[in-house]
Amino acid sequence: MKHLLWLLLFASAAHAVNNPCPQTVGSLTTTPTSPRLSGVSPLLVFFDNSGVASTNVLVNSTAYQDVNSSWDFGDRLGSGTATWRYGSNPNVNQRTFATGNNAAHLFVTEGRDTFYTVNVDSNDGVNDVKCAMSVHVFDPSGASGWPGAQTTCLFNTTVGSGCPAGATQTVASTFAAINASLSNKRLLYKCGDNFTGGNFTISGTKWSVGAYGTCVNTQTGRPTFTSTSGGNPVVKVANTAVDGRFSDIVIAGAGIASNGIQMDMNVLSTTVPQTQITFYNTTINGTTAGAGSFQQATQIGVVDSDWHGKVGSGQIAVYFNVSENNCVNASGALNCGGTPNYIVADYIAVLGSDFEGTGGSGGNVETFRVSAGSKSVYSNSTFNNAISQAANFKFHSGNTYQSCAPWIGQTTQFVWISDNSFGTSGGPFEVAPQNGSVDEHIKNVVVERVIGNSPPVTSGGKGAQVSGQNITVRDSAFQLQTVGANYVQNAMQVGSRGACQLSGNCSAPSGTCTTGETGAPLFPPNGQEYFNISVYSPTGHGAGSTVAVQNDTSGSWGAPAQNSHIQNIMLYAGTSTGTAVTNTGSGNTVDHNTANAATNPGFTNGSGNFSLISDFKPTISGGYIGGTTVPVRFDALNVLWPPTWDLGAVHH
Repeated sequence: MKHLLWLLLFASAAHAVNNPCPQTVGSLTTTPTSPRLSGVSPLLVFFDNSGVASTNVLVNSTAYQDVNSSWDFGDRLGSGTATWRYGSNPNVNQRTFATGNNAAHLFVTEGRDTFYTVNVDSNDGVNDVKCAMSVHVFDPSGASGWPGAQTTCLFNTTVGSGCPAGATQTVASTFAAINASLSNKRLLYKCGDNFTGGNFTISGTKWSVGAYGTCVNTQTGRPTFTSTSGGNPVVKVANTAVDGRFSDIVIAGAGIASNGIQMDMNVLSTTVPQTQITFYNTTINGTTAGAGSFQQATQIGVVDSDWHGKVGSGQIAVYFNVSENNCVNASGALNCGGTPNYIVADYIAVLGSDFEGTGGSGGNVETFRVSAGSKSVYSNSTFNNAISQAANFKFHSGNTYQSCAPWIGQTTQFVWISDNSFGTSGGPFEVAPQNGSVDEHIKNVVVERVIGNSPPVTSGGKGAQVSGQNITVRDSAFQLQTVGANYVQNAMQVGSRGACQLSGNCSAPSGTCTTGETGAPLFPPNGQEYFNISVYSPTGHGAGSTVAVQNDTSGSWGAPAQNSHIQNIMLYAGTSTGTAVTNTGSGNTVDHNTANAATNPGFTNGSGNFSLISDFKPTISGGYIGGTTVPVRFDALNVLWPPTWDLGAVHH
């Protein structure tokens, strides 16, 4: 990010500690809250501005989509000054800054209890509102953490350096100490040592598993848990585990035949806890199956981690909220059969991490999948190597207890997906129902500053897929890989994916209803926004064509998006046939889009091997000037848009 710009942006808010949230200026009200503002380091804190309100939004759009909120987490220690290793702008984006109406930050203290002042600046294009929140993070060795004998240091032969004063010292060859209740306990494993075992379960309240020595907060020399567990998870987090941290550990070994980490929350409990489980600076090298599998949990995060899982035989590499949206009473009926009591699966944060599958063929299996979870953030991460044409990142809103695809009344919404890279193997991302025959409601999701690569396929291009209401994709870039077949290749397919009202037919496709179906799509795609998108296709596709945003009934997709906005789209497909936007929907604003084959924008990476969002910066302006103003303050590189807007994600 442009650090000077951020500092200038917040300079006038230096007094904001006396300007508490919420605040209102004109018609704009910013209402940030948090499920917790204090706890022991490393502490993951969620910031929720989903209640933001303004009348200065586009027609059919929401304040969540159009109000720009910028965060300074006030973290000037190592956990804030470092940059993210992954995502669309790696080694540039600084951790103490973020954008979005949902955000999260991991606070790591350095030897003392620390107060942080978190400033948020919200802008709707007319009004600007600044306010502040205070976060109190406790030193893990202090009185509010795990002082003295509440901490145990484990080592193979000698204790070495770095074990906190007063801690219990234990010789160990296995990591079996975690196979117990860890209430009010901290286990620290020595940097550089190897511990064996597996199928161990963590339980308890307020616990921490980590490392001691010089490897802490680095990727060098962390303790290794080598699996000997066969077909079981290496480490399981039980449904009684609350307020836990798992950090600075490597899980590896040929024995990983299920998942490196598994969380098994009690999905049918009437007292689902605020689980508050954080995985920080962890590495999982799954050799025969997945890296992580999670049941419903709230306030769960993966931060600055590398999770690599073999995704074969239907095994998704990392799967969050496997049990989806559900009722406490296990009903599959609307409003849980008259008792609208839903299991909470809110607040997920995936920050600065790398998720890898194995790629190749063998079935459409995602690298990373989320089946429920509102008020969440996925940022500065890389998702790559899905199998075949599956998505590298799939986000939907399922219901385990569906018998014929009914909606149970719970919408997955308020989700921010930003600064991510979606790799070259597998499709980029899906924000849509899981298939064409289920009724899933997804609303108020913003995708910004991402880079996607659509893989070569032999029939019907498969780029990013978006279906829902009030979904935004902006300031993003896509590369379409070279192929030789004659077909339509798209960067994004948008519209309706999900069930019509069914009449005895549980496998009906989405969209325009046919025999055996009645009515229109149950959750028609409205209020979508597609702004400032660059698409590069190195060669043409024979008699076929290249499309940047495809809003029609192509393939198995039904009704196109209606009452939506598609603007400032730039496609360059060489001298081949290309179309910036196809649109058969009604009530849409579609303008300032181009597929100018006569003018090469001269993207900064002339080789065409695009791996960074900055590679999509045009070096010339001819043919790509004249974009219309849309509710975005910065381009994909966090540079303020000029008075005359360029087309695409990055202005020249």
